[in-house]
Amino acid sequence: MGIIAKQASRNAALILIGVVFGAVNNLFILPNAFEDFKEGWAFLGLALSIALISSQLFSFSSQSIFINRIPKLETEQQQNDLVSLVLMASAAGALVFGGGYYLFQDFILSRLSESNALLVEKYYSSILVLTVALIAFNSFGGFVIAKFKTVQLTVVQDTFTKVSYLAIASLYLFELISFTTVVWLFVSSYVVIAVVMFIQALKNGLKLGIARRTENIKQVVDYALFSILDKGASVIMQRLDTIMIVFILDLEYAADYLLAFFIGSVVYIPFKSMLSIVNPIVSKEIGLGHFEKLKSTYKKTSLYGMLLGGFIFVGVWTNVDSLLLLLPVKFRTGTWVILFIGLSKIFQLFAGISGSYIVYSKHYRYNLRLNLILLGLSVFTNFIGIWSYGINGAAAATAISILLYSIMKLSFVYRKFHCHPVSKELLKLVLLQLICVAIFMSIPDFVTQPLIQITIKSVIFTAVYYLGVRLLKIAPELNSLSSLKESLNPKK
Repeated sequence: MGIIAKQASRNAALILIGVVFGAVNNLFILPNAFEDFKEGWAFLGLALSIALISSQLFSFSSQSIFINRIPKLETEQQQNDLVSLVLMASAAGALVFGGGYYLFQDFILSRLSESNALLVEKYYSSILVLTVALIAFNSFGGFVIAKFKTVQLTVVQDTFTKVSYLAIASLYLFELISFTTVVWLFVSSYVVIAVVMFIQALKNGLKLGIARRTENIKQVVDYALFSILDKGASVIMQRLDTIMIVFILDLEYAADYLLAFFIGSVVYIPFKSMLSIVNPIVSKEIGLGHFEKLKSTYKKTSLYGMLLGGFIFVGVWTNVDSLLLLLPVKFRTGTWVILFIGLSKIFQLFAGISGSYIVYSKHYRYNLRLNLILLGLSVFTNFIGIWSYGINGAAAATAISILLYSIMKLSFVYRKFHCHPVSKELLKLVLLQLICVAIFMSIPDFVTQPLIQITIKSVIFTAVYYLGVRLLKIAPELNSLSSLKESLNPKK
């Protein structure tokens, strides 16, 4: 647990750094850089979405296999054989993707408008390079994680990529580079992290060669097939709305959606950091059969997730008009997207670690069923929503799908483990947040300058929120990250 705690705290700090750089880039640099060329920003988002989905599918879930199997193998030779087999499969997957990618080029381009097709065709090969880089990154990164070196992965994945993206966008904003250079520098940043992860894998014992004999190969293949479907469905769901907006509407609309989506998704960031602490605890306690101990952890993760995430959501939503005024005029169209995406994250926060219960228990295969149901829901609702209401419909579709998904997870955990996240503290917290929304949405603007308006309202809201939490005794032990970790970890 010492290793877990140490790496979790480092990961949280690195994630926070990445968030800051990402916020500066998405809220200030990118909107101004691409104000007159929204399609360019949208293309970068489209390229990354396609690459993330394809790399998950065509790496044959190499990362999950390494994390799942390497710690269980007793000898170095067994590990080397497994690594060689999986890396060869990933290389074959990259070749298969490349062949299919160019084989279906005309079909893909025909689904786009004429102007968008010309843009995508010009940089078509960049998506292939980006995908191959992510396949390599997933494979070598999985090996590094299996060796309990999660900080190294976080540095390149959550920090380096965001810093480099900020630097690239800044150069483009000041007209120091062309968009073509932007595309290839963007792709190159992912090539760099793949190479870095390869070097880190070598430092941590990676040995390249031909697999001679792999123990329990049928078990490995079965797990790989399950993981491909499970993780693939999850990644597709996360990126589906952006891709469907591009093909149903236009690249220009996708840029508006990407910006508003980022603002709404900020709600979930504190909980992601919390999961790095909680998930190892959940996995361990479920493995030991200590389900009663986990009931307290379940309630507290939902409570603290809603406490921090809800604070951000209420703060963003009550300042949404002023916040949009800080953006270029052409990007002030995402009000309802921010609301619906924010609500979708609130649903996830309320569900807490219900997904971890499923994944780390003997019922882990049920997670695949849930993800496939969610994927089907997302395709259906997004198609209807985008056709009817544009990007607002896409965001509403995401919120509806996540709500139903969260209900199914909560219901399953309640039926199988007889526990739920609801507590009197959580109910008081939700009531406090609703009251804050009602109050601060009704308060008129004090000043005309949006930044000053946001500052004043945020200071007052923070004070009211803090006093409400203290007076209602919602979370008296929330004084520091260490005390939070201690409260989440059931003492023996």
